[in-house]
Amino acid sequence: SFKMVSTSGRLVSVYGAGSTVGISGLDFGATTDSHIAVYGQSTLGIEGNYTVSGGAGGAHWGITNGAMITGGGRTVTISAAVTIATWAVGSLLGKLDVSGMTFTNKANVTGTRYWLGTNAVCNTGGGGASYLPGTVAGSSATGGQYQ
Repeated sequence: SFKMVSTSGRLVSVYGAGSTVGISGLDFGATTDSHIAVYGQSTLGIEGNYTVSGGAGGAHWGITNGAMITGGGRTVTISAAVTIATWAVGSLLGKLDVSGMTFTNKANVTGTRYWLGTNAVCNTGGGGASYLPGTVAGSSATGGQYQ
């Protein structure tokens, strides 16, 4: 796997309407910002299993302005104790389609599970309130939906 770390920025950023990026086999190390940020009607596809070995001062997954992250059926292995501010953050019509995922060692994550606002959606396929990694319950506001 390819390990990414940063002392001052996001590890993966996808910008621009119609932009599509796929990831697989990565190792997300420590960053002061977010591991993954997807903006402006772009898409990130989780095309294979990956690892989280470091914390994030922001989100693990962040989406906004009509962006989407898809990743059903993949496995995320959390290989160390990490602090991530919020595992999934969505706003402004962003969509997370992450049903059927497996989070190995999800008890290793300290932080909030999700925050969804301004009509963002997180589809867990009925995974329930504790589906995503984290120690703090998630929340939604102004039309955000967790399902």
